[in-house]
Amino acid sequence: MNINNELPPVASVLYGYEQKTGLKVKRDRSFYARIEINPKRFGLLLRGKIEPTISEADRIAKVFGVTINEILTPKQ
Repeated sequence: MNINNELPPVASVLYGYEQKTGLKVKRDRSFYARIEINPKRFGLLLRGKIEPTISEADRIAKVFGVTINEILTPKQ
């Protein structure tokens, strides 16, 4: 979690998608193949421990139907 006690951007997008669709995202082998990010790295992104690369953010945005700006956090 970040200082403001907000969800990291990737978590916010994932949970927002689940709320919007009413479906739970099954993070299985096909999910990771679709976003082309391994489970360990995705977990780090989900917890906000690391920032996504531009290409990772682009793939995540396409899968969840959001803009890349919703995933990339501004550098401070």
